[in-house]
Amino acid sequence: MEVDVGTERIDSSRFMSNHLINKTDPKGFRHFEQLLAPVNITLNGSNSWDIKVRDERLFRRVLRDGTLGLGEAYMDGWWDCEQLDELVSRGLRSGLHQSIRNNWRFLLFFFSCRLFNLQSVRRAFIVGEKHYDIGNDVFEAMLDTHMNYSCGYWATAQNLNEAQEHKMEMICRKLQLEPGMQVLDVGCGWGGLSRWMAERYGVEVMGITVSKEQAELAQTRCRDLPVTIELTDYRSLLHTIGSGDNHYSSDRWIEKYIFPNGVLPLSRGIVDNCNGLFTIEDWHNIGADYDPTLMAWYRNFNGAWPELKNRYSDRFKRMFDYYLLTCAGSFRARDNQLWQVVLSAGGIEGGYRADRWLPRGAES
Repeated sequence: MEVDVGTERIDSSRFMSNHLINKTDPKGFRHFEQLLAPVNITLNGSNSWDIKVRDERLFRRVLRDGTLGLGEAYMDGWWDCEQLDELVSRGLRSGLHQSIRNNWRFLLFFFSCRLFNLQSVRRAFIVGEKHYDIGNDVFEAMLDTHMNYSCGYWATAQNLNEAQEHKMEMICRKLQLEPGMQVLDVGCGWGGLSRWMAERYGVEVMGITVSKEQAELAQTRCRDLPVTIELTDYRSLLHTIGSGDNHYSSDRWIEKYIFPNGVLPLSRGIVDNCNGLFTIEDWHNIGADYDPTLMAWYRNFNGAWPELKNRYSDRFKRMFDYYLLTCAGSFRARDNQLWQVVLSAGGIEGGYRADRWLPRGAES
């Protein structure tokens, strides 16, 4: 972006960087030390959550590009952190991210999200091509045996597989499934929940996804069951990550490298759009459970890396590590939420009682 000033043309991002990094601190080291000091984060310190600077160009890059620059600099090896998830959690709890995020590039991106529908029909399949289709081998190595790519339910679970099975069972009980019912599984992924519902509850399921790789594997995994998987657009809300802040949320690095066109909704946005169409019967926030889910994915991904590295670059690994750990930190800080919302058309006669299911004997 450039702006005209008289007869000169000035790059506004360079102007911002030069304004904040002055001649007495040409590389920006002291500026960032002062920024981080109140939350006990140190540059090149001894704490596991401290930032280890490998390339001092990092500071100008962050001032120029905000969180996008921070993530890209990590991918390029310009900085490291022993416990990146905790660094992010501390930063978010203190509001530090606002100091990094509030530059003109973020504001331009934020307002574009408000003015234009990034989830249009034309753009719906981009996230499938960009993220879900990177390779089933990555997700098979990282996820549980059912290949659930969403938050587990850790109330009594001892491992990732249990957490995901408990989550699927809770969903089925909330929906009060009975044999012969028909279920639409929006965003069915690799068919884990669709298969669970068909096998255990005798229902017919149609699963839809925007990912070609997901659709093909889900069809294979659900073969010989009353499950249909289609590669098609989605226009419905069943389960969603949501912003814990008071504005629609997005991150430029996540938008560019992981989930293109994504914007986290506000709770009031969901409520407003249900008016006149659905009755909200139940609202369950299990966002805190995403932290252990993401950390389990991180351990699985790194455990499988010796086999994966022959097909993926080191920069890809740093990208995926950054994605999993920063997301874990954001849920740990309760900056992001995960909502399960039960809706009914016109309201359930006599009321609805949500089943916050726990395995038999866990109540004691």
